[in-house]
Amino acid sequence: MSKSKKRDTTDAALPTRSEILDVLQEAGVPMPLDDLAARLSIGRKAAPAFSERIAELVRRGDILENRKGELCLTAKLAFVTGTVQGHPDGYGFLRPDNGSADLFLSAKQMHKLLHGDRAAARIIGLDRRGRPEGEIVDVIERHNSEVVGRLYDRFGARALLVPGTVLTSVALWSATLLGVDSPAAQILVFHLLLSVGLAFVFTPLFTSGLGALPARLYSYGSAVFGATQQLAGAAGVALLVSVFSVRSAALVESGTVQVDAVAGGIHAAFVVAACLSMAAIVGALFVGTPNPENASVPAAH
Repeated sequence: MSKSKKRDTTDAALPTRSEILDVLQEAGVPMPLDDLAARLSIGRKAAPAFSERIAELVRRGDILENRKGELCLTAKLAFVTGTVQGHPDGYGFLRPDNGSADLFLSAKQMHKLLHGDRAAARIIGLDRRGRPEGEIVDVIERHNSEVVGRLYDRFGARALLVPGTVLTSVALWSATLLGVDSPAAQILVFHLLLSVGLAFVFTPLFTSGLGALPARLYSYGSAVFGATQQLAGAAGVALLVSVFSVRSAALVESGTVQVDAVAGGIHAAFVVAACLSMAAIVGALFVGTPNPENASVPAAH
């Protein structure tokens, strides 16, 4: 068949996996889907079926799609694709599709993943036991569909962050109503509100932050996010524990019984946390969704 003749929609007429990979190999650089389709003489009618075939190759890990929507060979980027195997102790492994040795994934890397996810990783060295260790570059396919991720793709970061921070704030303010006689149902409602609110905060916030970086800086951005999150969490816990301790001690000195003094300290800590959550709502208004055209991946060599 001449390449000048447009292909029809039948599977037999669509380019094979080898043909697609050969074109990307010859190009040597990431290609937009439209350019790849033109190179392979894909007609308008065959475009949807061709897109499905490309999506299948992405799921297989043969090619990756960068944040500009360009396609590139995974092998060209020296990435290893495979399935994530989680461990109860928090770490995990990436079982490569090519049958090579499993890559050890630290607990920090597993924070980005769930058991059964398909991901691409780069080998960064050996762990303390001499096993090859990997760093996650991209999550190719989630084992479980993520509602927040789909909403982010559709509506953007701010549309999720604002209600997420509001819900988190509502949960914290509701916690200020807890007392020694509060029913378990009230505590459960607080926990559920807080969990849902934080789910709508962390995913879009991290995605928006990393999405604003070029791909070559993803690892640095991820490290900065991780370190900042841990330091901010430690500082927040230290502040709230200090408020709890000071308030509880003050109540004990004033003659309050121990149980009520502890409850008073917890109440004071939640009040401070709830007040701080108001600042998060304001900050969420200034977070935007990065333009994928501003991101790039390292050129394939």
